[in-house]
Amino acid sequence: MKTLYFLLLFACQVACAAEMTTEIPANITIPDEVQTRLGTLNFDDGRPDKATAAALLDNLDFQNGVQAFLNTNRAASMVAMKRGLRSQGADNQTFVLFEQLTDSRSLLLG
Repeated sequence: MKTLYFLLLFACQVACAAEMTTEIPANITIPDEVQTRLGTLNFDDGRPDKATAAALLDNLDFQNGVQAFLNTNRAASMVAMKRGLRSQGADNQTFVLFEQLTDSRSLLLG
């Protein structure tokens, strides 16, 4: 039984050593320094340093804020239009007909 255990252990060590000698393709590795619109991002063996991590998290927060604005813009426009129509006397049972078509001076959110 001990012989089988040692043979398996040796085979695993040989297989692991063979795996460790396989070169990683350069096109899938992360360089130590990357120039982006956020500035220079520094990585140590694929891990971002503290300043890079903070810059990436700040950018992620900004992008989430932009998405929240874009996703709620149309709903806010509809609420504002409904309030504007109600202020002119139109309730939920009234059909509104504009006398003139809208033009470039009309202020509506898109």
